[in-house]
Amino acid sequence: MPVAVVLDNLAQGVEKAELLRSYPSIKSEDVDACIEYAAELAPKNNDTSRILPLFPKEG
Repeated sequence: MPVAVVLDNLAQGVEKAELLRSYPSIKSEDVDACIEYAAELAPKNNDTSRILPLFPKEG
């Protein structure tokens, strides 16, 4: 299963337990590894050039 599928599900609010039930071929450690991978891709060293606000400004 692609990492993007796991991360997309988590981003949409799917609980880890639900992911594991829906995709019995993956393990809890696999989900954790996907999260760690995403964290590695996130900007480091106060590089805020790619950080998006959680709540876009209205109007």
